[in-house]
Amino acid sequence: MTTTLRPGTALRGLAGDAETTGIFDELSRREVRRAVLTAVAVPGYQVPFGSREMPVARGWGSGGLQVTLALVGPEDRLKVIDQGEDAGVNAANLRRLVCGQAGCDEVTDTREATLVQSRHRIPETPMTEEQVLVLQVPVPEPLRGVVSDMREQRRMHAEADYAKMWVSLYEDIVRNGVVTRSAGYPCLVNGRYVISPTPIPRFDVPKLDHSAHLTLFGAGREKRIYAVPPHTLVEPLTFEDVPFEVEHTSGAACRHCGSAGTYLVEEPARDGTIYLPAAMLAAAMRLAADGLVPLHRAVALVTSGPARVAGLTDRGRLVPGARADLVAVTVAGGWPTVRLSHCALTRRWSGIVAATPALADEIAETLRAAAGEPVTPWR
Repeated sequence: MTTTLRPGTALRGLAGDAETTGIFDELSRREVRRAVLTAVAVPGYQVPFGSREMPVARGWGSGGLQVTLALVGPEDRLKVIDQGEDAGVNAANLRRLVCGQAGCDEVTDTREATLVQSRHRIPETPMTEEQVLVLQVPVPEPLRGVVSDMREQRRMHAEADYAKMWVSLYEDIVRNGVVTRSAGYPCLVNGRYVISPTPIPRFDVPKLDHSAHLTLFGAGREKRIYAVPPHTLVEPLTFEDVPFEVEHTSGAACRHCGSAGTYLVEEPARDGTIYLPAAMLAAAMRLAADGLVPLHRAVALVTSGPARVAGLTDRGRLVPGARADLVAVTVAGGWPTVRLSHCALTRRWSGIVAATPALADEIAETLRAAAGEPVTPWR
């Protein structure tokens, strides 16, 4: 007797006993995981995989989304950022999509996340060995700008022949005096493969070198996955007499905290508050809540401390004649929310957005005298 096995039945058998649910079946997850394992074993090598159709357009995060869906589980805590912020439309939609499919928790604190998916930024908060960073990649091929033939690109990678890339960088220096690439700066991984670290800005590139966490790059449109394993050497391509430099403006510093070496994004609070310097305030509140330092000293670490380091003597302290941005903060669930703010530059108060009218009135009454002008709550 002959038994005929249909192809569809055979494929379902390869996927195991897991029920196929949601937008990414178990067979697709396993294919992505195998590609990830190969990418980790060969740092910087672009591993091909069968990219699936996702509920987002190719080129808008479909590769990163597939990698995240293949790795995330119900026990994970997911953080998704877009251009450095959690509240962007792309980040919010992807986070809601993944959490709805995997049943995992969503977080905004990098330290609490087990998996971070990002577009165009590496988190400012250092990640640990227990965390995974997934970067969305629109164009994974670093040689595309110097060689258009895909067969020649593959040959150059296979033979580690990156002479044309070096010539391209040299010509850029000759014409402009510096390498003008501001994003996707080519890097040599583990002394072997040149990669495009996605359109992350140049000031994020040094974070890849010997990082403690695993970094995965997913390109859905190009059907490629590559990786930078923990503690791997990542070197930006540069010359001995023209060292690698990140973007900087001499004398420039954050108007809110005075920092000249971090790159943060203001984002709205969950209830719609206009101004929320989330990272700095949250860090200060966490230090105080953990009992490491008193609250006034924690606040000084993100106000007068950075101002002193940056050499800004006219701000950072509440003293007569100083330039100060004042904020009234409430804390719910460990997350600070700015209810009222005064900008020293414009000399204007921003209204209050509060969960209840009573809370708005209470804050306004407390600060009305300090404001020296009418303060009307926004509801």
